Amino acid sequence: MKLLRCALYAASIVALLGRYVSAFDPLSRANVVNYWGQNSVSYTGGKEGDLIDYCQDGTVNIFAMAFISQIQNGRPILNLANHCEQTFPGSSLLNCPKIGQDIKACQANGKVVVLSIGGASGAYSLPDAAAGRAFADQIWDLFLGGASGTRPFGDAVLDGVDLDLESGQNAG
Repeated sequence: MKLLRCALYAASIVALLGRYVSAFDPLSRANVVNYWGQNSVSYTGGKEGDLIDYCQDGTVNIFAMAFISQIQNGRPILNLANHCEQTFPGSSLLNCPKIGQDIKACQANGKVVVLSIGGASGAYSLPDAAAGRAFADQIWDLFLGGASGTRPFGDAVLDGVDLDLESGQNAG
C-alpha cells in the first residue's frame, strides 16, 4: 500500500510539472517564439540576460537569434548587440563560443534555436539567384549542418532559419 501511495504521489508531481515544463511540439498551434540578441529589454531600463537564462522559461518553445542584419560583399554580418563583440582574426564575423554553449544547453532542454536573418533595420540584398545560393551555402556552413573554421557559435548547430525580411530587394 505504501508503494502504491508513493507511486501515485510521484505520478501526481510529474503531471503537475508537465503543465509548467514546455518543449517544442511541431503539431501544436500554441508554440511561443522569443527573439533574443538585440537587448530590447534595455528599453525598459534593464539589460537582456544570457540566452541560457531565458531557456529556463517553460512558456517559450523557440528562440530566434537576432539578427544577421546586413550582408556585406556577400558575407553575413551577425549583430547580437552587447552579447558578443569578439571577432575571428582578420574578419568581421563574430566569435561567440559562450553563446554556442548556451544554444546547446537550450536544445538539450527541448528548445528550438534558429537564426533570424533581417530585422527592422536590416541592410541586406543580393544581386541575383547565384549570389543567393552562395549566401545560403555560407549560412549552412557557419550556423547549420555544414563545416567552417569560423563558426560563430563553435560546434553548436542551429535548428533552422527565420527570415524576418522587412526591407530590401527580392532578387537572389
